[in-house]
This record gives sequence, C-alpha cells and structure tokens, in this order.
Amino acid sequence: NLEGEGRALGILGVAYKYLGNYAKAIDYGQQSLAIAREIKHREGECLALNILGGAYIDLGNYAKGIEYTQQSLAIAREIKHREKEGTALGNLGAAYINLGNYAKAIEYAEQSLAIAREIQDRGGEGSALGNLGIAYINLGNYTKALEYSQQQLAIAREIQDRQGEGLALNNLGAAFLKAGNATEAEKMLLNAIQVWESMRQMLGSNDANKVSIFEGQAHTYRTLQQVRVAQNNPIAALEIAERGRARAFVDLLTQGLSSGDANSVIAAPNQEQIRQIAKSQNATLVQYSIVYTSVQYSIVYNNFLIQGKSEPRESALYIWVIQPTGEITFREVDLKPLWLQHNASLANLIIGNQEFLAVRSRSSFGSTQPQPNLPTLHQLLIEPIANLLPKDPNAHVIFIPQGSLFQVPFPALQDANGTYLIEKHTILTAPSIQV
Repeated sequence: NLEGEGRALGILGVAYKYLGNYAKAIDYGQQSLAIAREIKHREGECLALNILGGAYIDLGNYAKGIEYTQQSLAIAREIKHREKEGTALGNLGAAYINLGNYAKAIEYAEQSLAIAREIQDRGGEGSALGNLGIAYINLGNYTKALEYSQQQLAIAREIQDRQGEGLALNNLGAAFLKAGNATEAEKMLLNAIQVWESMRQMLGSNDANKVSIFEGQAHTYRTLQQVRVAQNNPIAALEIAERGRARAFVDLLTQGLSSGDANSVIAAPNQEQIRQIAKSQNATLVQYSIVYTSVQYSIVYNNFLIQGKSEPRESALYIWVIQPTGEITFREVDLKPLWLQHNASLANLIIGNQEFLAVRSRSSFGSTQPQPNLPTLHQLLIEPIANLLPKDPNAHVIFIPQGSLFQVPFPALQDANGTYLIEKHTILTAPSIQV
C-alpha cells in the first residue's frame, strides 16, 4: 500500500518538524514525495512539498523553501484542495516575514486566513492570525499586532492547541514590550513559559526531543529577560536566564539523582539559591545572555500548528557577575554596532578565533602580539566586568556562556597588552549555574 506508506512518511515528517528536527523532517518529506510522484498521488505530493517547504524555510533556506511551497500551492489549486492551499499560503507568508517583505507576508496571510474561515479550519485561522500579528509587530503597528495575536490566543485556547497558545502569548509579550507596556508583556511571557514547560514535561525522558523543542522556545525566556531589564530589575532577569538554560540536561541529572524517575523535574534556582551556589563553590560566576531583535512566527500543516525559526540579530549582551560573597552585579553591552558598522556577529568573531587557534596549534606560541578577534571578544566579554573579577590568579572564575559563546576560547582571550585571560584567572565553564 504505497499510498498509505507515503502518508505515514509525511506524518512522520510533520512530527519531526514539530520537534524542530528539520533534518529528519526533510528526510521523511523527500521519501513521501518520491512515493507520491511514483504513484501519481497529487494530494500526497502536495503534502510532502509543504513539509519540505516549511522545513527549508525554518532552516533559513528561503529560496528552496519558497520553491517547494509554490509547487505545493500550484498542486493544491489544481486539485481544488482548499486546506492545503491555505497551508501553502501560510508558509509563504512566514517565509516573507523572515525576508522582511511584510507587505507580501500580509498579502499571503490574508489569503490563508480567508480560506481557513471559508472551510472552518480553526487551526489554520489561528496560524494566519498569528502571522498577521507578527508582520504588524515588525511594521510597528502594535494596535493591529495585539488585536491579531489576541484573536490567535482565543482560538488556540478554544481548540486546546497548547503550541498555538504558547506562540500567541509569546507574540503578545513581544508586542506589549515594543509598545512600552512592560507589565502586560511580563504577564504574557510568564504564561507562555508555563505553557512551554508543561509541554516539555509531557515529552517524558526523550532528551533529544526536549532539546530540539526547547531551542524553538528559548527566545520567550530571552524576551522576558529584556522586559525585566526594562523594569530595572536585572536580578529577576537573571532568574529567568537561568530558568531557560540547559533544562534538558538538568532534567537528565535529576533523573540520575532520583533513581531514574523519568518524570522527575527540579525547579530552576531563585536569586537566593543562586547566591548560595556562588558561596558554596567559592567562585565568581559569570553568566552571559545574548539578546536578539526578532519575533517568532507560526506555520500550519494540516491543522498542526508548527513553531518557526527566524534569523535574529544580536542586539545586546547581558552579563551577570555573582561574587563568592553572593553579591550580584549586572552589565549590558550593546552589540548593534557589530552588525550595523562592521557587518559582523559574535559567531563571525568566534569562527575567526577557531581558525586562528587551529593555525597557532600547528606552529609556535612564541608571539604574544594581540590577534584579531581575540582582543575584540575580550573587549566585549571581559572588559565590561574586568573590575568585578578576582585579583588572585588562583581564584576560580566559572563562565556560563550561551549559544555561540560556548565556542569562545575564554583562556585565550587577550587584553590590549596581549595578556591572555588564563594568565590572570583560573577558568572553568558550565552550561548553567544549576548544573
């Protein structure tokens, strides 16, 4: 039964896309597509093309994503399948949001919304409303953005779509933040985090799935950090930064400590517990958090609301230093000049370092001249907090990076005089304070 096999492969593609495992989604989507074309099953071909289009859009390969989705749209119209036509239009809207073409994104989203309402597809309607909300957030029309996102939230709750509910709450939080209403933004984002955490708990002991689904949810935690910094409450922002960090690893460690109970969870530490950890380790903890300027979007595949993955820009770096005494100090570094003036990013600087270190490892380390990127990273990551680090070179400094910062060679960072960081401090790294 090739038609049944193709359909099953397509559903597996949708499931892996939902979990954020795009490589597997594409693999199953291509297998499904091959079968559909072999048996000339146009509806199956349409579904497979939509899965592939959505996965490539989420991976940032918009040309390929749009190509697959346009093919899907053409077939949906040919076979007069309104639901799949709406799905394809929604995916195209999401692609154009990421490309910054908001006029085109709104055009596709409105067409998708009209079809969803015509065929009474509530999931598709919620997704289209969500994409309209995000397009208007990016255009700075927060009244319209809030209106659409609130409609999306109402539908998600009505049809008990937890993923859609989390996305709508996240986007309402982002819109309220940009509109200058930090109190409402905080409320929405805390509710979104509760949705995400209940969803991850339902995944049980599958750590790979927890990690991949969390990557798509992590920016809700980052947006809430921005809200709390805007409220002049950076220590509360640290609690959220820690709450959104290495959760799958913490859960795994918890299971190990509780005799393998797959459902064991442990709460993230509050600020008092964070102070106690620094005291018990007798170390200076340095936690980094990268803040981005982007908004999440959503896509619907046959009533599955899927969270998308945008290409964010780094706008700021938050740094917290927790002394062995328990004192917490906050610093903020503006990262916008990196890409506005130099068309670079932290990732660019780090890749340059890795290439440099690979060359140095094959040659002499005699030179102490400052190297490009190593001093720049020192300037961004260390200089803002240099006066807070211990003077005793034997005192422990534990760096807790985030994202691309895990690839930073902290011991090799050089100051303006060419002195390596390892010459001044005893350095360790960890994925989170709690770990």
